[in-house]
Amino acid sequence: MKQAKASYERLLALDPARPLQFCFDQEAQQLFRAWQRELEARLRDGTLHPALVSHLSKYRSLMPALALLFELADNTSETTVSLQHAQQAGEWCSFLEAHARRIYSPAISAVRQAAAELGRHLAAGWKREEGTFTLREVCRNHWSGLNTAEILREALEILSDANWVRPVQAKVNGRPSEKYVVNPRLKEAAPCPANG
Repeated sequence: MKQAKASYERLLALDPARPLQFCFDQEAQQLFRAWQRELEARLRDGTLHPALVSHLSKYRSLMPALALLFELADNTSETTVSLQHAQQAGEWCSFLEAHARRIYSPAISAVRQAAAELGRHLAAGWKREEGTFTLREVCRNHWSGLNTAEILREALEILSDANWVRPVQAKVNGRPSEKYVVNPRLKEAAPCPANG
């Protein structure tokens, strides 16, 4: 309790007319660059759900902000953020990411289940003869998990990325329609990309 009180008192004593400018020390800067490279690689590798990409992209500024807060809580006599506080911030980001994954998992798994469900029907031959289908045709079947246009679009994005379907521009009764072409080489034995 005394340490927390001392931290607050140090922060209250700072002069707002003369704001401090902080930067990482050399080791902390190296750690931040390595941490940021790893984050950027994960954000761009295409394996994360768009909701998680959006969430984790905010960590670009969260990590250095946390490092600064940890530095200020421990010390206001320096204007550099130490390696120790950068490491603490990185660990906090890992902790927060684990919680974010648990929070987002119901939505993410719902989309993957929807993609797997539609993939099963496509693999079994649904619309193979016609070669194309619309969102409306999928919805009319009332298949499990494919009950909203938003989930269906995300499921189709997964199948499109795996080359099972391809979106095309189409018009129905003169109005734009979301239409998809089924890959003619799709076989019943093909493993659904959403199951991996």
